Amino acid sequence: MMAVDDRFFITGTPGRRDWLANLRANPELVVHLKRNAVLDLAARATEVADEATRRLVIEHLAASWYRGQTSIEDLVSNAPMVEITFTASSGRVESASMQW
Repeated sequence: MMAVDDRFFITGTPGRRDWLANLRANPELVVHLKRNAVLDLAARATEVADEATRRLVIEHLAASWYRGQTSIEDLVSNAPMVEITFTASSGRVESASMQW
């Protein structure tokens, strides 16, 4: 998962992805934080179809590894991509100090 302009995305290289098929069938998920806090956050995935948003994410510095796999245009057109939105009913907190 990567943060781009205070929004959160999951993406990958073009091709069939089981994780995307699963999120299409059921967009509800739980994000498990493990670094600065142990925290489970309820979230919802929305597939990103908007070309401007897809380009913004792909061209973001955090996506540099993906750009080494294929062209930017192929990634913008064909990479699997979802935006993650955290829901109000986020789960269990084991450590209250959290840094993004």
